[in-house]
Amino acid sequence: MNIIDYVKNKNATFKAAPFNNVDALLFCQVFYAKVEVQIRDGAVVPGPEGVPLKEFYRAEYFPQMFGDGMTDHENELLFTAMCASPRFRDVRIKNIETDLDEESEKQFAAATFVLDDRTEFVAFRGTDGSMLGWKEDFNMAFMDEVPSQKAAAAYLNRYYGPDGQGQDKRIYVGGHSKGGTLAVYGSLKAGPAVRARLITVFSLEGPGFRDEVFQRLRAIEEAEGIRVIKIVPQASLVGMLMETQGKVLVVEAKAFGPMQHSAFTWQIEGDDFRYTELSNAGDFNKRVLHRWLERVSDEERALFVDRLFDLLFDNDIRSVSDIRRIGPSKVREVLESFSGMDEGSRQTMQNVLLQLGASAVQNIPSEDLRNAFDSIRNWYRESFGSTDGQRTENRVENRASDERGVEE
Repeated sequence: MNIIDYVKNKNATFKAAPFNNVDALLFCQVFYAKVEVQIRDGAVVPGPEGVPLKEFYRAEYFPQMFGDGMTDHENELLFTAMCASPRFRDVRIKNIETDLDEESEKQFAAATFVLDDRTEFVAFRGTDGSMLGWKEDFNMAFMDEVPSQKAAAAYLNRYYGPDGQGQDKRIYVGGHSKGGTLAVYGSLKAGPAVRARLITVFSLEGPGFRDEVFQRLRAIEEAEGIRVIKIVPQASLVGMLMETQGKVLVVEAKAFGPMQHSAFTWQIEGDDFRYTELSNAGDFNKRVLHRWLERVSDEERALFVDRLFDLLFDNDIRSVSDIRRIGPSKVREVLESFSGMDEGSRQTMQNVLLQLGASAVQNIPSEDLRNAFDSIRNWYRESFGSTDGQRTENRVENRASDERGVEE
């Protein structure tokens, strides 16, 4: 069963049945619903004790709550099920904060779910449907700290530090996708008063950290015995990015490859996930991405991200919904914009993509190398023209050949 089935069948309250790993995913996933729009409009007035989840079940707000082009239909079904469930409908939400800032390239949202008088769950929202949120994700590949990570630590200090309203609470912290990264970073960078009362930190298919940041966070985690759990699907892609804290659990997922990033594909058995091991695809993703990041400098990563999103923004692509509406003519327009870049930027873009292609080729079984290379060659030819494509083709083929020789 998936998380919606779990909610429909799990009627016991938290007093009768303890909080579990599936519940952690549910709170993180349901917070993708933008309940904050009701507070801004005054339909719901939050107090210090919070508002029961069921109070946000107002159909007139559904287009705003479930309209960012991600898993909107599934989120609406989940939200409906949780608002009807005796386990979840009376759970109060408080301290809802959101911040979408173009200037600092920040997409941040956090909320607290009250489990009982002494225990709370802090959920950090993952990447929403805005391209701004996706750009901040990419920035993590070359920045030691992005704005939303700093905001996550500040949120925990504000509410659970020595002067916070939750200074006597024990807390779980979690997030899905980018939210998982915020949960780990915010928890380990928060003050000692917060860290002393952490129960478990959940990163649910969240990216890891650059090596320098990872080492600093791991030192805190190990010195203080903080419990960090990372849960990824068997063909994990996003969760395989960079270095990861804590224990890693792999859950069975029913979807093709990258689609397993959706929490709705994760399989549940009883009161827990159905665990397995990384599939060949998940292991492949891990090796390819790690090798790729090792080869590309911070400067190349930064320029690649800036130019990639400049292309999107210049072509009025500002959300996931915009991408889904792209037709052949728009794809051609974006590719023509790529060709019109200055030579230095274009070469950097091609080099970063080249490194990814070479990393993939190196990790594919030898009998498939030719087909993989042919796909890369044809893509470059179609995208960048015969001259640049031929130069790139030669570089990919030479690199792949050299690396096969090293392995042999």
